[in-house]
Amino acid sequence: MTSSRMLACLAAFALAAPLAAVDLKELNHRARGSVVLLKNLDAGGQPVSEGTGFIIPGGYILTNHHVVEGASRMQAVLPDKSVLELPGVLAQDADHDLAILKAPAHHLQPLPLVRPGPTEPGERVVVLGNPLGFASTLSDGIVSAYRENGIDEDPDFIKGPLLQITAPISEGSSGSPVMNLNGEVVGVAVAFYDGGQSLNFAVPASSVRRLLARVNPQRLERKFGTIAGLPTSPETLRNLGISGLIFAGIFVAFRLMRN
Repeated sequence: MTSSRMLACLAAFALAAPLAAVDLKELNHRARGSVVLLKNLDAGGQPVSEGTGFIIPGGYILTNHHVVEGASRMQAVLPDKSVLELPGVLAQDADHDLAILKAPAHHLQPLPLVRPGPTEPGERVVVLGNPLGFASTLSDGIVSAYRENGIDEDPDFIKGPLLQITAPISEGSSGSPVMNLNGEVVGVAVAFYDGGQSLNFAVPASSVRRLLARVNPQRLERKFGTIAGLPTSPETLRNLGISGLIFAGIFVAFRLMRN
């Protein structure tokens, strides 16, 4: 390779390298207004746990089922710090750890779901959520594996496929959108492997589509404000693992993000 050709290649690389950072800035700017902080409250209005949700087509809020499990009340804190009182759950799927919440009228734009089809290992992804309460945190990585049957060591955890990703997530990231660089949602952050390195998991968009097909905007599957035989004291929810304790019954130290 001649020196002039080598310099041309290096120049091309130097010009290409910063583009990813610019893309991430633009993606963060476009998407952060669609992501909300979810607060799980007990009957007395005291906070029990927090998670993340985001707006999907229809104006609904999508999150993990475990974020709203046992909730007496749910609130969504918008990016401008205004608060929406959420009336209830439109559709829920405990097996795939997903829930779609009804929301009052708001100005937030929905995030598009990726078109049907597999998300391949190696694809770059970003996660935008509220880990440990740090609002609007952006992290990036790649899809490191597509696990059709979930986690082999714990087949009862998620009854269906999972995306394994390297983008960092923590407690409080539950329900965060996992997006490709086009800003399309490829999955929903759900869990991380405690004690591992860059072993994080998301429920793929295909599972979201199936749940979305069940939504009837005029009917709630569960209303907030009443509890059907489920205790919602902070102590009880902590015992269920909401505060990030190790999930009972699993074979490996695989921990749900329950905050």
